[in-house]
Amino acid sequence: MNLDLFGDGGDTGEGVARNDVTDPTPEPPARRPETPDPGGEPTVWSVSQVNRAVRTLLEETIPPIWVGGEVANWTRARSGHRYFTLKDEEAQLDCVMWRSDAEGLPTEPDEGMTVRAHGTLTIYEGRGRYQMVVRRLEGEGAEGLWRLAFEKLRKKLDAEGLLAPERKRPLPRFPERVG
Repeated sequence: MNLDLFGDGGDTGEGVARNDVTDPTPEPPARRPETPDPGGEPTVWSVSQVNRAVRTLLEETIPPIWVGGEVANWTRARSGHRYFTLKDEEAQLDCVMWRSDAEGLPTEPDEGMTVRAHGTLTIYEGRGRYQMVVRRLEGEGAEGLWRLAFEKLRKKLDAEGLLAPERKRPLPRFPERVG
């Protein structure tokens, strides 16, 4: 992909091709903002134009990816969307999971749980901050979030006394009905 955001041939990089087709670049201004024409005014980008150009570049350059990390600051908004941070020893990444995707989770991950998230990188243009839009979230390990959901349910039922041995009924030798 040619990363010439300014339309002046400034980038001489090899380019990145996906699916045997070179990705198009976003519509750039005519020249670099910091390089005015001799005797002319520089092209000045608005903040919105900068954020939009960077968002387009980011979304068209990096395909959907898996990112592994530790969950921090898990928040469920009134809208049903989930906001959280994935972090490792050196960095952190803001994430959002839309309600429609979050409804498929067997349970909410615990703070500090190691997970892997699949999604796309984008920029929230209103703040100029990049984030990952997570479409799928899995706990690390064989069972992941399903095992966590089972353990939470088991603890809840045990706390209510519903799993106590004295509450169990013997099964009939030949059951005649279920329910």
